Amino acid sequence: MNVGYMSQKDNMEKLEISGMPIIKTIKLLQSEPFVVSFLGGITGKHIKKVFTKNNIKSEHIYTRSDTELKVNILDNNNKSYAVIGENAKNIMDKEYAMYKSILNNLRNMAHVVIINESFFKSNEKEFYADILKFYKNDHYKIIVNTDKYSNILDFSDIIIPYAIKVTISKDDKILEKSNDEIVKKYLAYIKKGIHYVAIDIAGKGAIFISKNKTCYIESNHDLPSEKISEAIDAFLGAIAVGIERKYEQEKMSKIAFGTSVAVLQNKGISYCKQNDIMINKNKFKISEINNKNKISSNN
Repeated sequence: MNVGYMSQKDNMEKLEISGMPIIKTIKLLQSEPFVVSFLGGITGKHIKKVFTKNNIKSEHIYTRSDTELKVNILDNNNKSYAVIGENAKNIMDKEYAMYKSILNNLRNMAHVVIINESFFKSNEKEFYADILKFYKNDHYKIIVNTDKYSNILDFSDIIIPYAIKVTISKDDKILEKSNDEIVKKYLAYIKKGIHYVAIDIAGKGAIFISKNKTCYIESNHDLPSEKISEAIDAFLGAIAVGIERKYEQEKMSKIAFGTSVAVLQNKGISYCKQNDIMINKNKFKISEINNKNKISSNN
């Protein structure tokens, strides 16, 4: 976890914890997230307090090294003076073993698991590959959070995720291509056995691809962008809830995009209410295209 952005007037209670918008979204949609993480040092203690205060169910492995802390110190004119931080130290084998033991004890606590693709590029990539194998042999549905340049097929020999979530910024050049061209890029994942590819065009729209069809949804309104990272996380949290509840593709598309827009409109997940999401869910229209012919013609 990263903790970031702090001005002279702020204290630890106002630090932003990465991943928290995902957790808050799941709770806002009346589901219960469960967090298993490594924590250490002063930062770790603070994160634990935040979880307790927000009634977030969690299990933690306390490490000898501090949880990674990145703080950008700003003056009153929002000019940066310094960046203070420490790279996370490698986690010990003993701590790995404790993590896997906790997962084993919590097999029935959750059915949907979110994993960041960046983990597979970290110093602990062998550990995360091992964790994927753990999930492969059970009833879990894995969502891998990735970016458009990553190749999910690189680790498809370890596990086929149930879904992947891709984020594209609204000014990315890839959007100069037609929707058909964008979809074609990800159909190879569907052919591998991935049920859903959810493309979050941050603050603008979304594309949901499955074997049978593709759903397009977009906003014609200018949306504030100051909380775009929270909106991206909220989109992912809403997908997790949709998969856990076995929503149809259209409903999941509307919930995910509606949640993302609600976060932008309210300038943060902390200011959103469930009604904000429901209003947006019913406001945006979806267009659909059948994928069966496309997939069969590419086989």
